[in-house]
Amino acid sequence: MNTTQTSIADVDMLATSLTRLSVGDLECKIRDTPGPQSPQCTPTDHAVKADQIRGETEGVHLNSIRSPSIRSRTSSISSEASFSEGRCLISSLPFELLHLILEYATPPNLFLDASICRGPSSAWSQTLRQLKSFVLVCRTWWDVGINLLYCHVIIRRIGQLPALLRSLEANPKLGSIVRTLQIDCFVPHGYHLIFEYALAQIWASFIHNTRLILNHQTDDRDHELPKVPDAVLSSTIDLEIGPGHRLPLLFSSLVQCTSLVCLTINFQGSVGSDDIPIIQFNFLEELHCTWNDRPTDLPTANVLSTMSKQWNMPRLKRFTVLQLIPVLSVGSVIDGTDYYPFLRAHGKKLIYLSICFLPILYSKKSFFPASMDIQSFLDLCPNLKHFATGQYKETRDLSHSTLEYLDVWADSSSCLTYPQRILLRTSLEEGHFPSLRKVRLLDLALLSTTGLRLPIIIPPDSLSPRSKMTWKYPGVAVCHGPDYLVQGDLDYLGTYCDTIEPEKPHPSPEEDGSAEVLRELPFQEDTFSDDDDWEWIPPSETPSDFSDDFDEDEDEEPSSEWPSSPSLSTQLLVALEIFEDTLARQEARPEEEEAAVGACSYIGCG
Repeated sequence: MNTTQTSIADVDMLATSLTRLSVGDLECKIRDTPGPQSPQCTPTDHAVKADQIRGETEGVHLNSIRSPSIRSRTSSISSEASFSEGRCLISSLPFELLHLILEYATPPNLFLDASICRGPSSAWSQTLRQLKSFVLVCRTWWDVGINLLYCHVIIRRIGQLPALLRSLEANPKLGSIVRTLQIDCFVPHGYHLIFEYALAQIWASFIHNTRLILNHQTDDRDHELPKVPDAVLSSTIDLEIGPGHRLPLLFSSLVQCTSLVCLTINFQGSVGSDDIPIIQFNFLEELHCTWNDRPTDLPTANVLSTMSKQWNMPRLKRFTVLQLIPVLSVGSVIDGTDYYPFLRAHGKKLIYLSICFLPILYSKKSFFPASMDIQSFLDLCPNLKHFATGQYKETRDLSHSTLEYLDVWADSSSCLTYPQRILLRTSLEEGHFPSLRKVRLLDLALLSTTGLRLPIIIPPDSLSPRSKMTWKYPGVAVCHGPDYLVQGDLDYLGTYCDTIEPEKPHPSPEEDGSAEVLRELPFQEDTFSDDDDWEWIPPSETPSDFSDDFDEDEDEEPSSEWPSSPSLSTQLLVALEIFEDTLARQEARPEEEEAAVGACSYIGCG
């Protein structure tokens, strides 16, 4: 009896020593402070060795130990090792890798609309709640999540300004994280001084802010624009001015924007030639203008002509014009000569041009300039590479020698209809566009969210000819195909269903002459049929991932033209290997513990 107790005590001491040794080695490996080992031993080999020691220890317990107290003691030690291993693994994950993972878990800001009219269940609101939950996971996630949360600050209500100031006072380092400040609130009458005072303190904290969006509204006509310090304007790279501001006051501030690269202006209200000062934009590359054509506004040609003379923009490469017009008769032809003076002055430098005409209210009525005006736009830009427009009728007579990409804004039904897409591509004769590489249809439903810069941010050459990409997040469903970019969530149609006037049915192909064009075309297999196009549309609640369900040819090998992923650093590769190896061992451990419990129970009954 004494011999048996002595042997059990010896085995107990041996098991305890081996278990502590394995736990110590494992913690040493995860903290990247390995113990004594040979020069050829890698961190992975060291982890395998620790697993072997643990396996031998568990084998001793299974075959020789029958005491329940010893088994419970060993189980607690294993649980402590598992907890320590998981905690150290999360702590050792590189900041860049975790930032990349969390960034892919949230939709791009391009597809998010922060307007209050969208409600608390909008895609932007859901994304904000998700970003707030990131910082509550652990200390490591807080460092990464706080950067994603404060990178783009949006003021939707005037009451959020004091809350933002309190956060900056509690943690002054938050101000250095902000890269974009968007003011999208309504300032009631009598609150303008408070609004100015709060912004004056915020400007001093946002030392690295490079993008400024002024889209707030107010009913105080004497105070419409906030006073932005010259230091903030001189460091701003991207400036966007929404509707409702007094542009004469704004133009006087643009003189201080010496580092501006992108400028977006919404013209609404009377602007005279004397209101546009002489400005030197040495770094401006993009100019985007939205015109609200109302009877009280001055003609567009006067303002554009004055801008072309008063503003010196030697680096201008991209010019966008969106003309909002009243609802007129169907098929109204718009005069496009208003843009000739500006294009004569800067057209030779442009590589991207976008001129679109859309109704102020939602309607299926088409508005387009004459074919000769579009051809004049192309002729005034001899080095043009990318052209975006809002119409695609009478395109057979157009020509350009260097144009490579053509984007056409259209309704979603045209984007998802294969005959419409092939008819557009074939109507452009190859002889008139010798350099043309791709024609793409853009869904008009995306314009209100993404804005005018969508063709620039998602260029046509971002995908290979037979590739597709979908962004599927809660409240966001956008698909980019070979020849279209469309929004999958068609709920926006219900918002305007009452405003759409009844129209005559579309003419049949025999009536409008398109059937004759299609008969002349060689037979082509419809590799992107309408049925497959509609299968990708997700329900209201979708997982946050980049799904491949939209790909029709699942067995087809990936195209070699797909851009290769950027190479990872050695630190990231080592961290990924350790992470995958440890994850595999953690998944296999529950099965081993269940088997161990079963074996111990069976041995104990013996």
